[in-house]
Amino acid sequence: MLAISLDGIPSSHDRIRGSERAFELIASRLEGLRASGIPFGFVFTLTSENLHELAWVCEFASRRVPGFFRCIRSKRSDGAQTEFPGLEPDDVDAAVTWLSVLELQRAYAGRIAIQLDLVDADRLRAEPASVFAEELNSRHRQAPLAELISPLIIESEGYVVPLEHGFPKQFGLGNLHVAPLRLLAERWRANRLEPFLDVCRQAFVDVTGPTDLGIVNWYRAVAHAAEGTRAA
Repeated sequence: MLAISLDGIPSSHDRIRGSERAFELIASRLEGLRASGIPFGFVFTLTSENLHELAWVCEFASRRVPGFFRCIRSKRSDGAQTEFPGLEPDDVDAAVTWLSVLELQRAYAGRIAIQLDLVDADRLRAEPASVFAEELNSRHRQAPLAELISPLIIESEGYVVPLEHGFPKQFGLGNLHVAPLRLLAERWRANRLEPFLDVCRQAFVDVTGPTDLGIVNWYRAVAHAAEGTRAA
């Protein structure tokens, strides 16, 4: 599936992308993309300033990709948000978005699938293995890579990192310009899987304690834990 970044109404998308024609170019190419038969969806990056535009983006997506996934990301996956420091949603924004998405999922059921990269802390407590918050065991030596780390992000310079753009490279797989993914994965499993699991367990402890709202950005929590390890 091809994922297309769409970060709000046309003016907001243009501002985030630094081009007065960014939205126009996307809109002009969607019909050709649909005619190609390649499945595609949209990736929306939530910020503290565009939460109210979520419903508009869902309606835009539903009219162009009925039946395909519509993804909503709470943290930039392609690096563009680095131009807008301080706009990462806070806990209240996350909780409001969670409730908004529940309503949108009901409204668009059967038309588009809406995914939100936030999770209920109660669910995390019940399923730590689903977010890699477990001890290294024999299964990790044989399991497919996709069961050990997902998603993988290929950054613009070819470096492969876990979970999200900008994840500390000491936990990454390496650069595709240096070696193929198969070899990078073998080295990562042997040398970096255990430290990655350690970071996931630390993040699990950090986010599953008592909280007022209980809506967690898991990818960001793991990245914060990894950054703290790097600083230490």
